[in-house]
Amino acid sequence: MDLFDLFILLYVAPVVGQLFFPSDIPVLSLAAVYASFAVTLIMRPVGSAIFGAYADKHGRKGAMIVAFVGVGVASALFGVLPTVDQVGIMASIIFLVLRLVQGIFVGGVVATHTIGTESVPPQWRGTMSGIIGGGGAGFGALLASIVYFIVSAASPNEAFNEWGWRMMFFSGILSSIFGIYVFKALERIPVMGSIA
Repeated sequence: MDLFDLFILLYVAPVVGQLFFPSDIPVLSLAAVYASFAVTLIMRPVGSAIFGAYADKHGRKGAMIVAFVGVGVASALFGVLPTVDQVGIMASIIFLVLRLVQGIFVGGVVATHTIGTESVPPQWRGTMSGIIGGGGAGFGALLASIVYFIVSAASPNEAFNEWGWRMMFFSGILSSIFGIYVFKALERIPVMGSIA
């Protein structure tokens, strides 16, 4: 599910650009949306430090559940944000603040990826690390593509610009539900001195 939230934003970037960063030059609106990726990326190390420290003391499972749910809830909240037409410049500011918050949770997910390698037998840890590191983003992209296909089919033409883009963000809650289901099923991982 890694980067699912970021791929969702890519699919709705032209619409979001006009609603939250309107400009007479559409490319500038689009550039503002893409710049919001930087806001998320800036906060990832902060989230990794916070969640990593917590996970080291209290375990990866709880930290991963909170981080996963946080990313999903933050994604869904984008779907209820007021636009510039509704609240003026505050819409842009709220959008960017929510990107900051989401970045912290995304950093938390990254910091606790090791749960995948800690929860398998030693001979499978390298393989699992590769699957998580390389496959997580691919799976997130695939799922975002499927969601876009479904939502754009259900909201053709102007309907996507009016409410379909919001459904894309609401789909972020699916990652939270999936994460809770998977991580609740994991047994508590013992504290490990080395993963070698």
